[in-house]
Amino acid sequence: MANNNAGEIVGQYITNEGVYYGFLRSPEGKVTTLSEPNADTTPGHFNGTYPISLNSRGAVTGSYQMADGLLHGFIREPDGSYIEVDDPAAGTAAGQGGTWSFNINDRGEVAGFYYDSSNVLHGFIRSPQGEFTTVDGPNADNGAFSGTMIALEQGLNARGSVAGSYTVSNVQFGLVTYGFVREANGKFITIDPVPSSPGVIVTGINSAGAVTGNFVPLTSALTGSLPLTSGFLQRPDGQITIFNVPGPAGAAGTSPSTLNSRNEVTGFSVDASFQFHGFIRSAKGDIKTFDAPQRGTGFLQGTGPVTNNDSGQVIGWVLDSNNVAHGFIRDGSPAP
Repeated sequence: MANNNAGEIVGQYITNEGVYYGFLRSPEGKVTTLSEPNADTTPGHFNGTYPISLNSRGAVTGSYQMADGLLHGFIREPDGSYIEVDDPAAGTAAGQGGTWSFNINDRGEVAGFYYDSSNVLHGFIRSPQGEFTTVDGPNADNGAFSGTMIALEQGLNARGSVAGSYTVSNVQFGLVTYGFVREANGKFITIDPVPSSPGVIVTGINSAGAVTGNFVPLTSALTGSLPLTSGFLQRPDGQITIFNVPGPAGAAGTSPSTLNSRNEVTGFSVDASFQFHGFIRSAKGDIKTFDAPQRGTGFLQGTGPVTNNDSGQVIGWVLDSNNVAHGFIRDGSPAP
């Protein structure tokens, strides 16, 4: 799910009994299992602990699920202790969405989203002192299961700026999605790479405030033509670059996952057979694709990069020919 500049990796796995656990992997390969003490670990319930993010100190954040299906956020400190992260405005009834904790930065701030009692989505930022601030995109729709979502992969940077997407009602498409950045001072910046595009998903923000993500080209939305998605990079000055993985590997779409402080973007592309391929886009715009050795070559199988650190190391998942998911590390090298 995430890696830091020290080379630590956090992720999730599921047992044969249907229980989810987290793991923390050291640069030397030592794996520590993570299980929030209050998580439901009953075999067959398919609940458990879902770590998402870690910072440079090795503090981890994510969510855990109880037997009633409600999710709660948590922070796991490097000493192994756990802190609850529950937005006070989140719905608490069984089956409601609860609090989803997605990102933690080096200051100890946490960002994510919660479902209120009407199942409307709201973003949040939690200070290191435990204070919560709600983040709602401008004019966000307040219908059930719509609203504002903080980016899963890397929605919070070291300066406290958060990035994500919010939904707005639209006559033609029902709901359209816009990207946003909320700076630490509360200022909102809407991200819309191509006006009238029906769907913009922001997936990452780096330390300088550059963001990446994908959008649905208008012609694709109206006609169903390929590619279904294109990638974009928006620099802090507002300059937007749209890009697609070239050749057959990107025929069906390009979906950036995140970017590091050098503006190197990683993510996946989809070919015409709907197989996944990894890619890295350099700060100069050069795109290189790669496939993990264990990847399957069937429908929706392949390689899915999730994050990259400042050393160029990429981590993610690979789905093999038996539809079993494995984690991978692709080593990189610092820029000259």
